[in-house]
Amino acid sequence: MSDNENEKKLTEKEKIRLEKFEAKAKELQEQGYTMKFLTISPLKANLGSLAVTLPFVIIYFVWYLMVVGTENLFNYNLTTMLIAILFFAVLIVVHELIHGITWKLFVKDRTAIEFGFNAAALAPYCTCSLPLRKSQYIIGALMPTLILGFALGAVAIYAGNGILFAEACFMFIGGGGDFLMVINLLKNKVDTKDILYYDHPTEIGSVVFYR
Repeated sequence: MSDNENEKKLTEKEKIRLEKFEAKAKELQEQGYTMKFLTISPLKANLGSLAVTLPFVIIYFVWYLMVVGTENLFNYNLTTMLIAILFFAVLIVVHELIHGITWKLFVKDRTAIEFGFNAAALAPYCTCSLPLRKSQYIIGALMPTLILGFALGAVAIYAGNGILFAEACFMFIGGGGDFLMVINLLKNKVDTKDILYYDHPTEIGSVVFYR
């Protein structure tokens, strides 16, 4: 168990996931696997999200200006602001659903995909309790941003919709934590094909088992 898990108060769901994970980790270690944590702190995730995704936001902003100009970009009133806020809340939920739907394509046990709400972070989450291949983990982690950031941003630009474009920019930033997780995973060089990737049961990031 990491120091962060000792310091923070876990929810009942997190406790159950952690117990299952620790039992599985013990089993794998007895089989000769080495365990390595690839987690990031909430602070690093929040600060790093902006740093990682800001270049994409800038590129798309320049693209919007080239195609649409400033038309509709800052044309907001109270009604459109409320609609944008509500739509943003919906997209946050859709972001997690995309994680789950994508990972469900790779695991046999559909109950391994769990959705919930983190009261401390005031945000929904999705986690997978079964091992995944590196490519499967990466695809599932990045798919929400590919759809709600890159694809939605392109649609917004060619539709000339400033509100939709703003939503896509926020989705880029919201997916920054996922990008950081993938960067951490790719930086982990292990010279073996016998490797398993688990979504961490309580922290941001993954756990690697290899032998």
